[in-house]
Amino acid sequence: MRLLTYLNQDQMRLGYLNCVALVAGRQLDSHASLLRRFEDFIFRKIHPEDPNYQQGSLLVGHKKPTQGRMRATGWSAGKGRLPKQGATDSPIHYLHEIWLNQPEVGDATGIIVRSGCAQILKMARYMGLIGPSYALTELGVLVQGILLDMDQEFPNGCLDLNPFHIWKRPILALSNLFVVLSADILMPFLVEIYSLQPLASERKTVKNSAPGVRKKRASSARQYMNEAPEPQVNDLVEAINHLIGVLNKELPIDQTLVLKEIQGLRQRLVSQTESSLENQFRPRRQYLVDLGLLERIPGVADHEQPFSPVLATQRAANAWRELRNSPLKQHVLIQRNFFRWSAEIYGFLARPAENDLRRLDYFARGFPLVGREIGFTPARTVALAGCLLAIEEGVIIEVDEMFRMMSEMAKGPYRPYLHYSGGSRLDREFLIRVDVDPLRERLRQDGVGRRISGGPRK
Repeated sequence: MRLLTYLNQDQMRLGYLNCVALVAGRQLDSHASLLRRFEDFIFRKIHPEDPNYQQGSLLVGHKKPTQGRMRATGWSAGKGRLPKQGATDSPIHYLHEIWLNQPEVGDATGIIVRSGCAQILKMARYMGLIGPSYALTELGVLVQGILLDMDQEFPNGCLDLNPFHIWKRPILALSNLFVVLSADILMPFLVEIYSLQPLASERKTVKNSAPGVRKKRASSARQYMNEAPEPQVNDLVEAINHLIGVLNKELPIDQTLVLKEIQGLRQRLVSQTESSLENQFRPRRQYLVDLGLLERIPGVADHEQPFSPVLATQRAANAWRELRNSPLKQHVLIQRNFFRWSAEIYGFLARPAENDLRRLDYFARGFPLVGREIGFTPARTVALAGCLLAIEEGVIIEVDEMFRMMSEMAKGPYRPYLHYSGGSRLDREFLIRVDVDPLRERLRQDGVGRRISGGPRK
């Protein structure tokens, strides 16, 4: 079971993970080197003479920025100085600032300060995208491979290639969901709490509140509706209480340290001020917004809690019931059910793969996204890549299902195209190299095509 015990408001957007994946590599790295490349990438300056400047200004706004906003975008960092009072020069825009202001992203929440960049690298480590040596993990390589498959120019920092627009391609959003769901078991519990609140379309009067919803207090600032939720920052503590309640029921004796760690997190949160609690809460809430599992209500100040559940929130709460009932099986359940859950949550038009040859074809297509140029690649990473490509075309294949199929293929007629290495009788993991083009040609000869049976509605 994995749980994010440290978060702060410098780690606000999932798009940060995509940015880190674009500048990191598989080779051993250093913190200073990776941090420098990350800063160079997101703080690329768009000067007034740049052809893209006008487009960026339309997004960020023509008003002269306040000192607070200039500091937020790194203007005052390093050797840079704030312009003199009354200066008329056009402000310099930063690339990530323009990305965050693009309509597809939703809003500019998450403007990065230079002092927070190290925290974003920590975020990538805690989420499992980079390892202790600051090299990409296999999951990080997958995220990078998806971005490069979308456009090879992503690492160059182009205005039109926005790593914060995670729904530009649904499998990018699903890979981000996989990362967060695998890293933080609290997410299903927080979603359940939101799912009990009425949808925005239903929150016209108190009488329309769904049964079981907590009592609301009136708020004159929310004139567009006659009731308002309790301060949502307390939802995180409630989610932790639910998790502790589940673990208290059937916790094996060898897992007592897990419960102690969670209880320690709860104690820290309860004893902190509300502003400290928001460091843990606000990023989690924003991740749900990024993933389409929560909706920000426009035109309402942030302190007025302008967030409401959507239909996908309720679907996710239903889909993740087993995760909440068995949090210690987090990894196993995700490997078995993630793509079925995703189809239910987002309303994808998808059905299970009809046979193993179909699965093998997607496995082969997933290999170029993550395959190493030299040596062998962990088969489970290739399986995940293939499953993502499959659901994009309306086919549901689970990672465990794909992995078991590949174990069987070692004995079949396609063995000459599959080169296995490693493996263990204990964990059944193995490495693999795939002759992609010859294998797919053989599969085509055997009647396996790329017939699309559906796809995501989003």
